[in-house]
Amino acid sequence: MRYNAQARAAISFIENLTLVGDASGQPVKLLPFQKEIIGTIFGTLDNAGNRKIKRVFLMLPRKQAKTFLVACIVLYW
Repeated sequence: MRYNAQARAAISFIENLTLVGDASGQPVKLLPFQKEIIGTIFGTLDNAGNRKIKRVFLMLPRKQAKTFLVACIVLYW
């Protein structure tokens, strides 16, 4: 999927973060579906260049790193 500059900036910021705990110091590697979620949130703009999406209701199955993904989004927000 092609992303605009705002979506690429959000994805780049998150992928420049490093993990803690067992994988301490390893860079974050987003999966394609996570990049699509982040790209949609931050890359959907109106004609004035403002984000259209202000609230997100995220539903994912168990063990799909929901908390991790939301934490990354909050850090960028």
